[in-house]
Amino acid sequence: MILSFSIQNYRSIRDRITLSMLPVKGYGELSGNIVTVSEKINALTTAVIYGANASGKSNVIKALTDFIDFVTSSSQHIINDPINIYDPFLLDKSSVKNPTEFELEFVIDKVRYIYSVSCNAERIIDEQLSYYPKGQTVLIFKRENTTDFKYGTVLKGEKRSIEYRMLQNQLYLSKAANENLDMLIDVYSWFSDITNSLSAMSSLGEYLNMSTIIGSALKEKDDKFFKKLENIIKAFDIGIDSLVIKENTRGKNLLSMIPEEATEFYSSTFMAEEIPDLDFELFAIHKGYSKDSEKPVFKEFPIEKESGGTKNLLTIAFNLLDHFKKGSVMIIDEFERSLHPHIVTKLVQLFQDHELNVNHAQLIFSTHAINLLDNELFRRDQVWFTEKDENGVTDLYALSQVEGVRKDTPYDKWYLSGRFGATPVLNEPDLNIADEVPEGN
Repeated sequence: MILSFSIQNYRSIRDRITLSMLPVKGYGELSGNIVTVSEKINALTTAVIYGANASGKSNVIKALTDFIDFVTSSSQHIINDPINIYDPFLLDKSSVKNPTEFELEFVIDKVRYIYSVSCNAERIIDEQLSYYPKGQTVLIFKRENTTDFKYGTVLKGEKRSIEYRMLQNQLYLSKAANENLDMLIDVYSWFSDITNSLSAMSSLGEYLNMSTIIGSALKEKDDKFFKKLENIIKAFDIGIDSLVIKENTRGKNLLSMIPEEATEFYSSTFMAEEIPDLDFELFAIHKGYSKDSEKPVFKEFPIEKESGGTKNLLTIAFNLLDHFKKGSVMIIDEFERSLHPHIVTKLVQLFQDHELNVNHAQLIFSTHAINLLDNELFRRDQVWFTEKDENGVTDLYALSQVEGVRKDTPYDKWYLSGRFGATPVLNEPDLNIADEVPEGN
């Protein structure tokens, strides 16, 4: 589970900000939204971020997903590959020269870890991993000025030799885990569990044949997983009677669906290793009727013929079940996209249901959906806001930090009235879109 995530000098985030998944002590509302991680650690299962357009809420989500993706992929970097998580604040001359910094605090098997990285476009500058096996901090490794390493006594194996085989644009955690340095494998695997290949492939958007991606991914799951997915889809009453997987006969390789001119945007490693053969397709079965018969008629459609909302729900439901099984973290920008408000609310509630979410998976997302700002759905320490100041700098703060807010405060009404900030300011005089009328007319 994630306990906190801090970012500095990334896109619109100039100064250090922290998203915390730790409950505020003394708050008594919605205790079911908290899970006991260990004897000394409690954590929140969900967190939501609100803010005006271009306020930076998507940058918080992007920073977290990009950082996690970089941890799992940096060992594949070759010489002169740029470090893509370096994206400094550009509206301040000093920030352009400073590194981008990340720090993630998380729990694996009831043990707390802290991992921090700072980098520029060419090299990892600092990197440190510590943990708290008995409540006291223990250093695992520390890297300074790219090549200066220090190791704690707990890290065993050929750790020094890995230094000499790694590049300055690679993370030691990634490189060492992929060379089977035992203690780091579990940490690396924790990051890998969050990175979801289905989501990554879906980002290719219009070039993908979604029915084959989900169908082939589902074939790797057991029958229980498939049945759970079907139950979710049927429960939300979107007109699908059932789901069925069939062998794909329309072209099994994803590359055949991507125009040649688009392939240049993806690395050779991605093309060679991450693109699977798509051997199966998923079809949705719809119930229809015939004028000539009283019996219902069933018709199957490939998933790409479904509505945008149905496709989005399928992707989210697949990922939800995957994260529930692993007990990992699901991270989504604009969660409500193409989904009915009641569906979004129910999906959030699933994460907060301890009987269903038995492995304590977490959900972190951004949204504009005001209906979710409900004191019966979220605690004050689960709701976050982003706001930009006059210099274009993003600030992140929790509802629990806003003065005067109580557990029975109507969150939605106060937010719409501007009492929490993080709402757009409309400059009415600038909204003049009328045609100019000549003087004298």
